[in-house]
Amino acid sequence: MVNELSPICKALIALLSSRTSVMSISDINRELDYADVDAVRAELRMLVRADLIRQGIRTSDSRIVYWFSTAAIDTSDVRDQTLADVGEAAERTLLFFKAASQNVSSDAGDRRYIAIKATAPELLERAAEHMKARAATYDKPAGERSMGATVTAFNVITGRDLAEAEGRLLMQLLKNVRLFQRPGFHADSAEDAVAYTALMGEAKARDAETAGGQNA
Repeated sequence: MVNELSPICKALIALLSSRTSVMSISDINRELDYADVDAVRAELRMLVRADLIRQGIRTSDSRIVYWFSTAAIDTSDVRDQTLADVGEAAERTLLFFKAASQNVSSDAGDRRYIAIKATAPELLERAAEHMKARAATYDKPAGERSMGATVTAFNVITGRDLAEAEGRLLMQLLKNVRLFQRPGFHADSAEDAVAYTALMGEAKARDAETAGGQNA
């Protein structure tokens, strides 16, 4: 089967279809504590695009939450922020996931790529959505900013002097390698590459500002 569901995707469908209330990404990660966090996020976005899972912001705590599209769930406290339709590819994906959800099992399968239309503005918007989602996940209003601490720890361990911007560059290159590693289009890698490019630019500008202050 060309579009075989991954075990994580099956687990997400089974989890959310069995719930009677919305779940935040933290709730989902706790339930699927054996799964890679980034892989869960990637599969979740695919399901949102397919409209099998809905996405919104809970007004009581401003957390991004998810729920199964056809489940009987009270969403009166949720402001719908589901991603916009991406065209015919989304309709084909929707049909596929609906069919697959009728028989959810845990047998292993390779993660397959699905062709999705992506314009430059759409990639920019989705990269921004990634940053906002990570800000909510890590409870940091400015967004996830762990690279500075990561680079500091790396330098202490290795005796190197890597800068934060260089750490961001490394992650951007990793995402680009993944983007071209297999045939087809891996949307999550493309979106992450855009996000890391922006974060790299931010870090580089901050380094220049710091250097300017020191030279003044």
